Amino acid sequence: THLADGLADELGLPPKYGGIPRFEGVPSTAVSVAELGDGWTTHYDGVVAGWVFAGGGIGGFRPTTEINLAELAITVPHPTVDGDSRVVVFTGDGRISQSFPLTMIDTTEHEILWTEDVDRNGSFTDGEDFDGDRVFDRRSLPNEFFRIPGDPTSVEFGRVMLQTRRANDYSWMLTVRRRPDGIVRSIDVVVRFSNGVDAADETVYPVTMLPGTPFVGVLESDVSVLPNIRKGEYMFDPANANWYRIRDVEERPVFGWNDSNFSDANRFRLTLQEDVPPGEVLDFAMFPSGIVDVFPLGSRQMPEELLGGK
Repeated sequence: THLADGLADELGLPPKYGGIPRFEGVPSTAVSVAELGDGWTTHYDGVVAGWVFAGGGIGGFRPTTEINLAELAITVPHPTVDGDSRVVVFTGDGRISQSFPLTMIDTTEHEILWTEDVDRNGSFTDGEDFDGDRVFDRRSLPNEFFRIPGDPTSVEFGRVMLQTRRANDYSWMLTVRRRPDGIVRSIDVVVRFSNGVDAADETVYPVTMLPGTPFVGVLESDVSVLPNIRKGEYMFDPANANWYRIRDVEERPVFGWNDSNFSDANRFRLTLQEDVPPGEVLDFAMFPSGIVDVFPLGSRQMPEELLGGK
């Protein structure tokens, strides 16, 4: 068992966790492939204090002075090819919305633009093709935003929002188990909800087990952080690369377990959703936070270049 964990390597996490070696993998690939942004962070949600006319129409707006644009953690001007930042505008009745990619935050003029005509000269200037499509994008508002279609002075807006995409609401990883000869035996897809990577999620705790049963004890240890143990969460066996959903959690009673099968050295007793296989040795476990579900793929036909552990 080993970890091919380029994202953790990029974040400077240790080359091993427990006794399991971690290989670098490809950091940039791990970041771009495993992060699944599914939400937006709102930096401004308010009304319009004024319009910015550019590109032959309305190309942006001035927010109220309650927001300090210089304090926004957004690169200016912001490349829009990945759609990481956007402006969302609503009609006065709130029934229709339109989103535009953010092109510039002008802290001097207190303006937010979505047009590519950021110098407002009405023509394509070098450096204004923010999305790289070789097209001059004026990004006009739909007619529903105007009392008189085509007349920029008749525009009617409701609320307006400035948002950036959250990079890693959800992420995923593969748990790959190999035979001693290196051939892939089985694979799990693990889906996680998180706002980032926390090294504490890789803390390994000593455990005891009753072979062939769903019962696992978590021993007292010198680890200062208590394990993330809750019903419905997952336990990971790093030695055998197996995931187990936790069905129930009990904390040691004041007067001990009163159970000959469980030493009072166990602080917690877990009931797993399935039995630990009779021949499995389970001495340590990990309790990462935010695991949504584990999907076993079983034995898969792998590309030839992966079959030998390359």
